[in-house]
Amino acid sequence: MRIGMDGHPLMGQRTGIGRYQLNLLDHLIADPAGAVEAIDLLVPLGWRSHGRQRAELAAFVRNRFPSGHIRTRGIGMPSQLLQLLWRATSHPCVDGWLPGIEVFHGVNFWLPPLHRARGVITVHDLGFLALPELHTPAQRAIHGKLGRSLGRCARVIAVSENTRRDFLRHYSYPAERVRVIPLAADPGFRPIQDPAVLAQARERFRLPPSFILSVCTLEPRKNLIALVRAFHHALSRLPSDSKLVLAGGSSWGTDQLRATLRELRLDSRVILTGYLSDIDLVVLYNLASCFVYPSRYEGFGLPVLEAMACGTPVICSNASSLPEVTADAAVQVPPDDVVGLSESIRSFVNDRARRAEFAARGVTRAAQFSWSRTASETLAVYRDSARESASAA
Repeated sequence: MRIGMDGHPLMGQRTGIGRYQLNLLDHLIADPAGAVEAIDLLVPLGWRSHGRQRAELAAFVRNRFPSGHIRTRGIGMPSQLLQLLWRATSHPCVDGWLPGIEVFHGVNFWLPPLHRARGVITVHDLGFLALPELHTPAQRAIHGKLGRSLGRCARVIAVSENTRRDFLRHYSYPAERVRVIPLAADPGFRPIQDPAVLAQARERFRLPPSFILSVCTLEPRKNLIALVRAFHHALSRLPSDSKLVLAGGSSWGTDQLRATLRELRLDSRVILTGYLSDIDLVVLYNLASCFVYPSRYEGFGLPVLEAMACGTPVICSNASSLPEVTADAAVQVPPDDVVGLSESIRSFVNDRARRAEFAARGVTRAAQFSWSRTASETLAVYRDSARESASAA
């Protein structure tokens, strides 16, 4: 089967969508049946950096996928202009750029015009509709991008049941064509047994024996100000050197977070690491006393699953998809309940047996998700779409 795919999240500082695409590609080409003949990545490139971007992307693909199953097809114009052209006219359609493909998978909410190929879209998160006030205009614009693409979409993949329900609530689309395919933690997220590795990382990051961790882009939807206030409320009953570590790149609203740290005089007790590599994240998950994720809305909540896979006890909000993902393997707290969040943090930090219990639950729960399953079920969606195309012809 020849597959086309939207390829631009692959490079740079990858968050949820980039992780999704890379793991999906890894496992699609590793399929023992060899059903995937080739995957062509369609990547809009800017004029000024066209040559550099194309060279970097080609090198990345060669190193990551040496089998040659995956190829890049860069389009030499700014992506915004490209999308405007695609919306304004049916030419050029993706079949002209990637001849012979049977299915085009839009992994990032949208599809280009298609002639013969069938379209599949993955919907990751509908927070821009559920909580528009916590999203930027650019984030809210995804609503229009997704809506315009659905007319040329044969199937929709939702990453959770909650996302499927929200999608069908907001968009007029046949329910039988929306399939839930959950994500998984990368296999590299696992308990670390070597104490020397952990000790070196603790020294490098200057971490105390007890710290609370959260991993996310620092934006209002993640509800980090509530976490900071909960940490402040719990401090008097935590070990004296306890710290809160917020790992993730800055985004809009980070200034408000920093202002709250100054207001509560927590600058010396809260560590903002910035964006971290997966190698560093795995070690931090393993070292943390607990992982806290009070997000107001998630399409799936991949960091929660990563933490559980590493054997880190988890506290998360009881909102959107998080109860679905964690089941009984995490403590769930309403996102606005700062006192409840504080009590949960205190309980985990001060109770070794409770940490061990939820660590074991988390590892068991995380093992129920796998990228092999995600890829296999996604391939089934491709096949259903391709068969529909063939019967229509």
